[in-house]
Amino acid sequence: MTSLGTCISSCTTYVPTLTPTPLLQHGGQVEAGASFHPISQAEAYVAYSPVKHLLLVVNGAQRWNMPTGDTRIKATQGDVAVGGYGTFGNNRWYLGGLAGYGGAQSFYRFYVPDSPLKEYRSRYARPYGQLWLARQTTGLAYGAALRATSLHFTRLTFNDQPVQQSVPHLYAAPSLFVRWGQGAVQGHAQVGVSTPLGSAFSGRETDLYASELVLGVGVVFSPHLRRPKAQ
Repeated sequence: MTSLGTCISSCTTYVPTLTPTPLLQHGGQVEAGASFHPISQAEAYVAYSPVKHLLLVVNGAQRWNMPTGDTRIKATQGDVAVGGYGTFGNNRWYLGGLAGYGGAQSFYRFYVPDSPLKEYRSRYARPYGQLWLARQTTGLAYGAALRATSLHFTRLTFNDQPVQQSVPHLYAAPSLFVRWGQGAVQGHAQVGVSTPLGSAFSGRETDLYASELVLGVGVVFSPHLRRPKAQ
């Protein structure tokens, strides 16, 4: 899945990722998703179900240190998660949930006319929880997901000095997704928004926190869906 992060007002030291929504249904199945966008962000995940209803996921993302006007952003992050899944309604509905833990570091530099260069650096742990619900039909699956992420900063500096300003530590990211295709390789698209929670940050957009629109298009590989070769 390709993450095309577009900031609503400004980019922030927290760089959200797409929410993986694997659709495994039986033990022993594996699913992998990969993405790329040359000026934004690459993401990849692998999901594995060792036994039915148990789900393990590894996810990673990289945002490039490439200039966009007067702004440079670079972020590296990864996480692992464990959760479960189930189907209902004659297997047409799919419900999944994950609890994960990961880490990230980011670099954000920008220039404002008649002002010194501004540079933020951060490093943080990010435990999270997510749920997703999908409707499955022949060749098509679509649904909604919700992720809540908690940030625990071990470094947050502005021009190499500790940031004294209060920053949000909890973000919510609702999203919609669709997957199409009947074989082992399927297309996937997702759109969502990551926004800080807390009344102290409501309606305020600054260099340190802003809502961010996240779009994604990519592919998912599911080996168990490979069609048998004709004899």
